[in-house]
Amino acid sequence: MLEALTDTRHQVTALVNKIVEEALDIYPTYGEAKDAIRRARFELSGSVGSFIMEEAIEKINRIALEKPTK
Repeated sequence: MLEALTDTRHQVTALVNKIVEEALDIYPTYGEAKDAIRRARFELSGSVGSFIMEEAIEKINRIALEKPTK
C-alpha cells in the first residue's frame, strides 16, 4: 500500500509540473497562467482535482517569487 501511495504522489507531482509548464509556455504572464488554471479547474472535478489545480497555482506563485518577471 505504501508503494502505491508513493507512486500516486509522484504522479500527482508530475501532473502539477506539467500543468504549470504548459500554462507558463502558453500565457505571457504569471497572472494569466494562474487564471487559465483556475478556469480549467472544472475539467478536474472533485477534491483531488481542486487540490491539483491549487498546487499548480501555488507553484506558479513560488516561481513568481523567485523570478518576478516572466
